[in-house]
This record gives sequence, C-alpha cells and structure tokens, in this order.
Amino acid sequence: MHSRTQFPKPIWLSKGLHGPVVEVDTAERAAELLETWPNGRGKWYIAASRACRAASSGKASPVMAREMFVQAALEAQLPMAQ
Repeated sequence: MHSRTQFPKPIWLSKGLHGPVVEVDTAERAAELLETWPNGRGKWYIAASRACRAASSGKASPVMAREMFVQAALEAQLPMAQ
C-alpha cells in the first residue's frame, strides 16, 4: 500500500554506532523516530520535526519532510544510507 506520506526513497538509519538499523519510509515513521532522537537536537532536528508532522497531516510534502529528516540525521552524525 502506498501512503500519501510515503517517502520517494526509504532511508536506512542506525540510531547510534551499534544500534539497530531501521527503515524510514514515511513521514509518520520519521516523526516517531524523532521523538526518541538520541542526540543532536539542533536546527535541523527542529525543522525535521515540524516538516514530518506537517507532512503527516497533509500540510507539507513528504519529499520536503524526507530532506529535513536527512539533514537532521547528518546533524546528529547518525549512520545512514539514503
């Protein structure tokens, strides 16, 4: 099933150097992960949190939410494949 908040391409994220790798493929999933963000709650974290919530409610693009989430992961120095 294709969600209206589906990212065009999933992100594979490891929450910490030895944490489990998780697939992030929707704005809702990204928002869930941001709630338990391990570190680095800077400007990109704030932008990603807002963008993912907005995309989840249909008020923003999932493409934009994905980009903000990627920037937040980079800011937090989390291992990621995109």
